[in-house]
Amino acid sequence: MNTEKVGNVVLLIAVHVFVLGWFGLLYWAMTGAPNINGVASIASDDNQNGIWLVNVSDSSNQQARLNFIDYRVEKMMDRIPWSVRNAVPSVEIFDFYSCDSSNCHTHPDGRICMSMSVMKSNPEVFYHEFGHARHLQLNRENSNFEARWRDIQGGVLHEDLHQDVAQHVMHAYKRLLSQSSVYDSFPYEPAYQQKLQLLKEYNFIPRY
Repeated sequence: MNTEKVGNVVLLIAVHVFVLGWFGLLYWAMTGAPNINGVASIASDDNQNGIWLVNVSDSSNQQARLNFIDYRVEKMMDRIPWSVRNAVPSVEIFDFYSCDSSNCHTHPDGRICMSMSVMKSNPEVFYHEFGHARHLQLNRENSNFEARWRDIQGGVLHEDLHQDVAQHVMHAYKRLLSQSSVYDSFPYEPAYQQKLQLLKEYNFIPRY
């Protein structure tokens, strides 16, 4: 074998080693390396309620977290009246503590954003955010819900109307879950009962 042929063989082997190494590095980057900047592709689609779950990928334990979130959101959505589940087009859970402008918030179109830490420690906040989503939906439909809410004197949990509604929604669901709520503290207060009935009428909470 002459020198030229030997050189060609060596060059060919080197090219193969380089290509295989490059593909191996790419595979590792896609499957094993953390990605704290990019949002992972849609994690799951719950066919029963149509809720899209989106999660930020930042560790090898991604699937365990997604399973946990899936379970939590599914259980929470099961309690929301079927007729208004479309008030929440998606639920976005983030691993880092601050979720955009706050740890939890609702976009104008009803998308709910919650941090993982809040979902773990205070899952009832989900219902607060759902209250915002349903409220926004009613406003888009030109409902008279806000006017009727303003007519109720007292029972205020927050000076901002949207926050007041959302807080009442959260406490209404806590009551449904047999957790301590404001309605236990003021069982005979007319304003609280009026607001609770209004939430039922407008399908924020189940009517039973």
